[in-house]
Amino acid sequence: MPDASAPVSGGASGLALAPDHLQPIGSPLRIDFGRAEAGTVAAISRLVGAQPQARIPCSNGAGAAQRWANGLTLYFLREGLHGWRLEAGRGASVATVEGFAPGQPVPAATGPYVFEGDASGLTAISAGESCPLG
Repeated sequence: MPDASAPVSGGASGLALAPDHLQPIGSPLRIDFGRAEAGTVAAISRLVGAQPQARIPCSNGAGAAQRWANGLTLYFLREGLHGWRLEAGRGASVATVEGFAPGQPVPAATGPYVFEGDASGLTAISAGESCPLG
């Protein structure tokens, strides 16, 4: 598995979300689903320039979620990264590798993402597994 703790190459930095991994912008490295929580949180915090706001246990005991102010939540189940959710937030912007982000029109596309929206547009995007948060 690639080492996502390595520095992001090139001048660009940040994070893009994919159906089964997280992609540091400007780097060929990936943070694949299944990666341990501590290493993932450290890498993502560097990429988005902030620490998570909260670690929230799953109410069903399946794991926990880490939530950042930029609207990103990562789900750690069975001791590894298994999913993510992106809602509108503050600070560094994050989008999918295809460019989908909260605030845009709701896509008509179907596929690996779950899109949530209302009359104002896209409110949330998720992929992978999640858990109910307590």
